[in-house]
Amino acid sequence: ATRSFGPAASTAGGGQYRLCWCAASYGGSLDENFRVDVGKVTIAGPRPLSQLRPCISGQHCYLGGLTGHAIQDGDKLLVLDTCGVMESTIPRIMHPTDTLANVVVLTAGGADAAWEPRMSTAAGGHYKLGWCAHLQLCSQTEHFRTDLGMVTVIGPAPLQQMRTCIL
Repeated sequence: ATRSFGPAASTAGGGQYRLCWCAASYGGSLDENFRVDVGKVTIAGPRPLSQLRPCISGQHCYLGGLTGHAIQDGDKLLVLDTCGVMESTIPRIMHPTDTLANVVVLTAGGADAAWEPRMSTAAGGHYKLGWCAHLQLCSQTEHFRTDLGMVTVIGPAPLQQMRTCIL
């Protein structure tokens, strides 16, 4: 049976976890009070939540070797300043104006992501990789709330630099 634990999203990495119970009358706020094992819960998602990948601005970007529990083809990534926050996409990461054109679909059993045939021309910096499961709605930046890790874009920052030379 499927159970919901309320509207809050899980921040745990993908994997299998034990479900433990404590009676409300016992003061169920301390971990040590949850002694009754009632089963397990499986969370599909990336693991660890600190995967780091490099990318070079002006070249095709490939993020390989992504790991997790039950991640698969069709899952999606979006490069963001902050995962799950509206309007936090990175300018010029792939598509200059369309946020959802910047979504990358995972392949190779969920382990690979590539920006081909487009190239990133984003400013150099460290950006979050937001993950969204293929079975969920992934149509807005808020849907990419699972922080898979970070991509480091190697390149100039800021992109608009002005210099003066005197002969």
